[in-house]
Amino acid sequence: MKANLRAWRIRVVGGMVVGGASLASVGCGHSIQAVYEADVRFEHCMAMDAQPNVKPRIRKQCWKEWLAFYTYGQTRDRV
Repeated sequence: MKANLRAWRIRVVGGMVVGGASLASVGCGHSIQAVYEADVRFEHCMAMDAQPNVKPRIRKQCWKEWLAFYTYGQTRDRV
């Protein structure tokens, strides 16, 4: 009887650990994706700044959109 109870506890605790880890990884997914998209957009705007044939109006709009929509999770030196 004790062996069955012990095995049951191990399965329950193991299930809770696996379930908690699964929920944590899903919960972080959106924030990781947002930071990745912000990094990509930042590099896009930086590349536009390096190209002399891009009009200043277009560069300014790129940075304006980045500031409005893509600053989540960025370091302070970028914002």
